[in-house]
Formats: sequence, structure tokens, C-alpha cells
Amino acid sequence: MNFSTIGGQVFRNRDVRDRVLDQTTTISTGTATEVVTAKEGYYHDLVLVTGHNDSDAAVTLVFDDVDVEKFRMTFPASSQKQLTFDPPLKITEKNTAWTADMGDYTNTNIRLLIQFVRNGDVGPVI
Repeated sequence: MNFSTIGGQVFRNRDVRDRVLDQTTTISTGTATEVVTAKEGYYHDLVLVTGHNDSDAAVTLVFDDVDVEKFRMTFPASSQKQLTFDPPLKITEKNTAWTADMGDYTNTNIRLLIQFVRNGDVGPVI
């Protein structure tokens, strides 16, 4: 059937509940940390990044996919910040994790919640 000529409902992947997932992570060292774990056969496109900096210094996180910087996000001292993507920010390749990295700060924790859309062409979403 061709829905464009006979009508029908269209759903964007980010509107399908089973495709929208989230992952929480705490970053406390100057080492790249997976904030969205890769899953074989799928793309993970970002919808929301929100986090809280519990230190008394501003901290900038660098978000990468496939070791290429995609964006930076600065969290003010003792504050929360949020960034949304509409449409979702596409990851470059399937089977790839999103990572975040920061400088080596002492006594600093950035608690993140990442919401993403899982898209792929291999079987059902699990």
C-alpha cells in the first residue's frame, strides 16, 4: 500500500514509545565515558541531554560519536542544564556509543540523563 496516495497515519520514530529510551550516567573523571551504550544494528539519535553539576566550578562536557566532537555543553556550578534536539541529533554510524568527556576536575560529579531514539533495520526493538 502506498499511504501517500490513499491516506493513513504516519508516526515519527521518536513518537513511538518503544523506540524512545533513556540512560543515566555520572561522570566524575577526565576520562571519556559512554553516555549511550551502542547496540548492534541500531542508530541512537539524541533527543534530550539534561544534567546536574554538583561541584562549585563550571564544567564543560564534550559529546562525541565515533571519536568526533558533535557538541559541547557547559554546566554552571551547582546547577542543572538541559538541551533538546528536534529533530533528534543523528549519530554518525550504527553500533556506535555516544561518549562525554570533561577535564580532570577534583570532587566533581555531573549526573546525566540522556534520552534517545533507537532506530535500525534489524528485528524488533528490545
